[in-house]
Amino acid sequence: MTDARSILCIHGVGHGDADRNLRPRWRRAIRSGIERSKPKAGADVDFLDYDDLFDHAPLNPVVYARAFERLLESGIEHGLLGAREARDLPDEIRWTAGMIAQWASEEPLRDELRRRLRSKMGEKPYEAVCAYSLGSLLSYDAFSRTPRTIAGKDYITLGSQIGDPYVRGLFPGSVAALEGARMWYHLYNPLDRVFTSPLALDAPNFTQVVTEFDEPDNLLNHDAIAYLDHPDARLTVWASLARGATARASS
Repeated sequence: MTDARSILCIHGVGHGDADRNLRPRWRRAIRSGIERSKPKAGADVDFLDYDDLFDHAPLNPVVYARAFERLLESGIEHGLLGAREARDLPDEIRWTAGMIAQWASEEPLRDELRRRLRSKMGEKPYEAVCAYSLGSLLSYDAFSRTPRTIAGKDYITLGSQIGDPYVRGLFPGSVAALEGARMWYHLYNPLDRVFTSPLALDAPNFTQVVTEFDEPDNLLNHDAIAYLDHPDARLTVWASLARGATARASS
């Protein structure tokens, strides 16, 4: 496929590196979204492996516990979690909070993640990065420190905790637009209860796409495919990437 967009995807929590269903499902959703606008404008989709860094990172139990509690307090304070939910967390929220707390509390881990992502980005000329949940944190952390890594590329975040009041204090300065990015699409579901937040950024290369969904019998509403395959994501993100692929191929 000569006009396919080259996209690097970064999964969230849950040992996505080992999940045999994750990558095919993401590829189908992304390719389907792009091909709805331009049937011949597909996607060449790669993934960043990083679970091993979390598995091997040393944990300081005191620092970890403090980060975990601050993250939960932030969720309660801003209405993302009720007090009862905080006491009896669903497994996915606890798992997500735990990995975010680990990421937040271990600077050497964040250093390794930044190096891993920069190395992966240097393997080929990716045109877009699509980052979900924890993947959005580690990628924004890298791109905000080394903007040239995302220069001229599209950046797509979904189910993201970048705007969470506790998490955003970990980034250098305040959360800001990425000046070098071609466009940053922030997919936000107001009903997502896994510490996600909207972003109020005023920049010509930033747009927040409200991708509201409410899945039956799902308290969290945090499913990556529901974001990727949302009608408003198709109309904005994937339609734009399809046009970019076609323009590149014909230039």
